[in-house]
Amino acid sequence: MTFCDLESVDSPFADLIDHADVRDEDGFSDWWPNPDRLRWYVDLLNRSLNKMTGRKGLQLDRDHNRYYFDPDESGEKRSIRYQTLTGRWSTLGVAWEPTSKKTGKGKGYWEHLAVSLRFEKVGDSSWCFSIRPERRFTKDGLAELAGKATGKKATSRKSRIYNIDYRQELQFWRDYFCNGTPRILFDFGGQSLVIQSQFVEPTVNWPGVHGDIPQPDEIEYEDDLFSFSEYHQLIDHRSGIRHE
Repeated sequence: MTFCDLESVDSPFADLIDHADVRDEDGFSDWWPNPDRLRWYVDLLNRSLNKMTGRKGLQLDRDHNRYYFDPDESGEKRSIRYQTLTGRWSTLGVAWEPTSKKTGKGKGYWEHLAVSLRFEKVGDSSWCFSIRPERRFTKDGLAELAGKATGKKATSRKSRIYNIDYRQELQFWRDYFCNGTPRILFDFGGQSLVIQSQFVEPTVNWPGVHGDIPQPDEIEYEDDLFSFSEYHQLIDHRSGIRHE
């Protein structure tokens, strides 16, 4: 089973299959009530993330099912520029060696921004793209620390991350994946997957003064000529899932 067009000569499976046995699936909604087919569908969605994250320069931590940043090519600290929730540009370190405040020397380990990604079914016909910020710790920017050392550092790090920090990290990942556009696009050749880049908006009953409801900062991404054109080229060629 694949999202790719198995009848296309450009398919990565073109030389491996019998084209006479290819069958189209017109839709997915009839898959979702079936536990087995639902798992197949979710697995296809989650596997498609490897292509996106690879193009974004992320590495896969298979043991923990998360993606993370390596240091830059020279082995030095890596930083990435992004838009904050207020729409301002900022730079965030994504792979670095923490230093001692007293001596300024490195502490002998590296910290890497990491993220767990998956698709979640949240209603009869509703899906969301789940982004969970995490951390990865290594000895030298490459070799992972032992489990006990990692657990201690992760616990210490999380104790200093507050809601606003976590929200900013969510914004960093959203901005990084959508490239500052209203959506994330996957082109499978003949069909596409489109993820809107808005955060899910829950309903919250806030205690306090009636009508005095906090309004969180959140930028709204807008199309430019290129993102608008790319989106419409994709949706004009949608088709069903194909499997052998």
